[in-house]
Amino acid sequence: MHRRTKKDGTMSNIIRNYKDGEGEATILMYGDIDSWDINAKTFVSVLSELEKEHCKISLRINSCGGSVFEGLAIYNAIRNSPADITIYVDGVAASMASVIALCGKRVLMSKYSHLMIHCVSGGAYGNTKEIAKALEEMRRLEATIISMYADKTGKTPEEIEKEYFDGQDHWLTADEALAAGFVDGIYENDKQPVAPMDHADIYNFYNQLIQTNKTDEEMIEKIKKIPSFADCANEGDVIARMSTLAAKAEKADALQQELDEMKKAAADKEITSLLNAAIEAHKINDVVAENLKKVYADKAEELKALLDAMPEKKKVVLTNETKDDLVDKSWDELDRSGKLEELKAKHPDVFETKFAEKFGEKK
Repeated sequence: MHRRTKKDGTMSNIIRNYKDGEGEATILMYGDIDSWDINAKTFVSVLSELEKEHCKISLRINSCGGSVFEGLAIYNAIRNSPADITIYVDGVAASMASVIALCGKRVLMSKYSHLMIHCVSGGAYGNTKEIAKALEEMRRLEATIISMYADKTGKTPEEIEKEYFDGQDHWLTADEALAAGFVDGIYENDKQPVAPMDHADIYNFYNQLIQTNKTDEEMIEKIKKIPSFADCANEGDVIARMSTLAAKAEKADALQQELDEMKKAAADKEITSLLNAAIEAHKINDVVAENLKKVYADKAEELKALLDAMPEKKKVVLTNETKDDLVDKSWDELDRSGKLEELKAKHPDVFETKFAEKFGEKK
């Protein structure tokens, strides 16, 4: 069984609890009353936790109603709570939400809010006996709800049934609800919709407003859990701290860039030193050194390991007895003059050395 819920397709807000600026606990009932959105299990759990620390609790309603069974369970939890619960109808309290709105120690409606009362509605499937049983259950639920309205207003159940349970939706303004005894007073919200507005517009106005406000508050609370923001009292403090940290971050980035440049210069110097030492030891030539410098640009340790593993090539020292013009000439000069074979035949060691210097490997 259920009472009619909203048909505009807007997204509902789950029940939430928080502490407002005065330190009082507040429960938000913004959305549909059903097993998925605002349900009795979640509501009772939230209410039980708040009762442990707070003797005063505010329940704020903006709901188009929903399940009778979920709503009755929520109603009974509020009525049986030891806390002093004040109910505020911020926007709309329609259908089952209007029943829940009856049970606060005080019930207040905002100036432009609306209350809606109508018959229980539902459906059944099966044989005549099953349908008759469902109809009887609906009648019992409706009688219970009529009694609740009668208890709040001081009217008889017969008067309530005749006036509001005729199959029509009965929308009451805050003034009309107060005059009929459904609420105890009217209050001014800090942010009010621009009048006149129908009940759907009012519902959407407060639903969107509280969602925006709560999202901002939750974000600030999450930020304050970061040690750097723990002492921030409000949003202004958080923004100021962010600006300070941003300025420090910019300075840190500049210092980091300078440090990175110094590290790169030191690494280049180390690599150049390693390659020069390898050239002096006749392990590599200039061409190989340039290639290695590109490959191991930022890997000085790996380059050192590679060069250390290379055997040192002994330089051939020629005496006056063995020295001739072939030895003094470069590889290219000997190649152009066709003397390489002669050098290889006369001075094989010198040939090997010149070959290695030219091509970086042993013949």
